[in-house]
Amino acid sequence: MIYKITHIRLSNTSEVSTKKITHIKLESGVVETAAMAAYFIDMGCKYTYKNSAGKEIFVTSVHPIFGNPYIETLDRTTEFDELLNLPYF
Repeated sequence: MIYKITHIRLSNTSEVSTKKITHIKLESGVVETAAMAAYFIDMGCKYTYKNSAGKEIFVTSVHPIFGNPYIETLDRTTEFDELLNLPYF
């Protein structure tokens, strides 16, 4: 199943980084923590969002040695992650 991310919540809006995404809102209205989404991705679930061009982009999980797992754009080609362009909630 593919889950579509529509909004993000950051722990600190002055420090914009995918590491600061604490929660995501899905198209269905369900809210999940970014750590939960990372674990679900590891179990085979797929998460996407639409970038500024309207293209569906896949998300991957990141598991740092220290700290909570988080999500970021899969196969990102730029330094800035377009996942951070989603509206906040």
